[in-house]
Amino acid sequence: MLNVLKVRIYPNKEQELALAKNFGCVRFVWNYYLNKTNNQYLETGKGMTYCDMAKDLTQLKKQPNFEWLAEATAATLQQSLKNLESAFKNFFSTRTKFPKFKSKHKKQSIRYPESCSIRNNGIKLPKLGVVKAKISQVINGQIKSVTVSKTSTDKYFAAILFEMDDSTTIEKLKISGIDLGLSSLVTVFDGETTYKVDPIKPTRKYAKRLKRRQQALSRKAKGSNNRQKAVKEVAKVHEKIANTRQDFLHKLSRKLCDENQIVVAENLSIKGLARTKLAKSIHDAGFGMLLNFLDYKLEREGGKLVEVDRFYPSTKLCSCCGFKNDLLTLSIREWICPECESHHDRDENAAKNLREEGMRILSTNTDGQSEFQAWGETVRLVGTCTQKRVSVNQESSVTASAWRRECQSYYTADVFSDRIFGGNPLAVFPEASGLTHTQMQKIAAEFNFSETVFVFPPETPQGTKKVRIFTPSTELPFAGHPTVGTAYILALIGAIPPHQETTIYLEEGVGLVPVKILMDGEKPVYSELKVAQLPELVTDTYALDDLAAILSLSVADFLPGYPPRAFSCGLPFLFIPVRNRDVLGKIKLNLSLWSSLLGQSPANSLFVCCFDPESPQSRLYGRMFAPGLGVMEDPATGSAVAALAGYLGGLESSREGMNQWTIIQGVEMGRPSSLQLKFQKNNRAITEVSVGGASVLVCQGKMIIADGETKSDIKRSL
Repeated sequence: MLNVLKVRIYPNKEQELALAKNFGCVRFVWNYYLNKTNNQYLETGKGMTYCDMAKDLTQLKKQPNFEWLAEATAATLQQSLKNLESAFKNFFSTRTKFPKFKSKHKKQSIRYPESCSIRNNGIKLPKLGVVKAKISQVINGQIKSVTVSKTSTDKYFAAILFEMDDSTTIEKLKISGIDLGLSSLVTVFDGETTYKVDPIKPTRKYAKRLKRRQQALSRKAKGSNNRQKAVKEVAKVHEKIANTRQDFLHKLSRKLCDENQIVVAENLSIKGLARTKLAKSIHDAGFGMLLNFLDYKLEREGGKLVEVDRFYPSTKLCSCCGFKNDLLTLSIREWICPECESHHDRDENAAKNLREEGMRILSTNTDGQSEFQAWGETVRLVGTCTQKRVSVNQESSVTASAWRRECQSYYTADVFSDRIFGGNPLAVFPEASGLTHTQMQKIAAEFNFSETVFVFPPETPQGTKKVRIFTPSTELPFAGHPTVGTAYILALIGAIPPHQETTIYLEEGVGLVPVKILMDGEKPVYSELKVAQLPELVTDTYALDDLAAILSLSVADFLPGYPPRAFSCGLPFLFIPVRNRDVLGKIKLNLSLWSSLLGQSPANSLFVCCFDPESPQSRLYGRMFAPGLGVMEDPATGSAVAALAGYLGGLESSREGMNQWTIIQGVEMGRPSSLQLKFQKNNRAITEVSVGGASVLVCQGKMIIADGETKSDIKRSL
């Protein structure tokens, strides 16, 4: 394993002069061949390789005008050419920008690739002799190279690259999740305790000193010696800020590495954050530097830094029950989970969720990796060198054998569509006996479908099956597409007797829901539910200006004569007719306005629709938004279409007797759905409502459940 030690060196006057010449020669070679390569590429379409440049350099040094290049160490000039070739390769691989010309007014550096050694209290360098140095540790391995640099404050440093023993012995294993932030730089959770580390904010600390130095610089005449002195004074303040930040982050990362062998953190987009109004604080915190320090220090000691995807909602998920709070804003530092009523500190909750997600990631990476017991929980380190396996036994230990205690089969289907990748996706667990409420909620969050259904034996003589319906954040008393899709799956797998037409009764939160299933041989082709609760008007007032702002529309986009009204068949929906499909397509939900204006309304799920001009009495298009249920937009919503019967039945154009409508939904999401709505109207009252459609199987698999938690060892077969 290679290691680097950066030390301060103190060259004497003669050595400083020699280094200045070497810096100049290396800089000249870089700029000369960068320019020559660019010109050759423009003329011939092909640049110069390292071999081409090295041969040319040999001839260049023999010319009378360039004999001074011989004063520099030949190896440093060759290394400069290698660096230039690497810069071009990185550019063409889109890893970096195009190589730039070097300036003598900025930081200078050269690399000695050979003939370097440690002598007494210094470093022996070619053509320089022994340069005095302050070496903080013993270097026993072979020195590969030494990079000497000079800062803008005239300080010299040497970065020593050397080999070291890469075998490590891990005596204790511990995993922690860390949440990075600005109010608290790091919030650490190790499975038992939580603590926070405040940022030191070096830029703000030295802002007054920097301001004075820059004011003094601005008063100096350009090109004067006093201006050069003032420039160095400003550079010293910037160096002080950088050193303060680097020292603090080194000590913090050292502490975290000493206390943990696995650290889990978010993979933040530092560049993206730096483009916000918090850019100064983001740069001052040094998130990227801290993660870099943690990565290489953990790797040296046989540990690992696990980076969780930046889109993982670590802050919004309840670490106790898995509820997802989509209404959480940056200003809310503490919140109470509406599901389990647990009180959460924003940062501490995120650290707990990151630790759990990191363990899930480690648990699923099982090919050719070393397995460990980290504080009683099985994890795997990827690509680490260890000499010893250590297990810490606790009562809550989870081993690989425990994962096989229970295996739940599941099926996924696209509902209200006759082809896959259309309609509304649904996951169904046909034999869910033994699963707890918390497990079902976490499984629903794992699939992240709009709903996931768990089927149990009936509790009443009339019932065929009992079903429980979960969104990623909560349980629902009734939903249309889960009911239709569950009936389809049960008929498909033979869980109900096969007949050409069968009616089953599903026990849901709103009561007994009858579902009619039509079969083509042994294959179900159509399912239709009859709602247990007829549409009821939800009384509330809705301002058109507010609704227009929430939907990013204007009041003129609403359909005149059709006021917004809310109905419920177990779940309330607010129905908003608009003029045409063009208006429907340009809707963009403003979540912050929705939260402030409709978040506390009894009917805050929005169903926006428009009538088909070719069939205005039997066909309409719709879009459904339900942020309160954790569903930003739904491609097919049976419960909303069932409640829509209350709105359509109240129109003067609706006729007595049976009314049939086709509802097209999900087109804007790329998942077109077709729902068939039927409702009976007698004496101006709705007496019967049914919703149906086709479904198609997408995949089936097994999910492994262990000790009350779900492990994402999901095997799917299409």
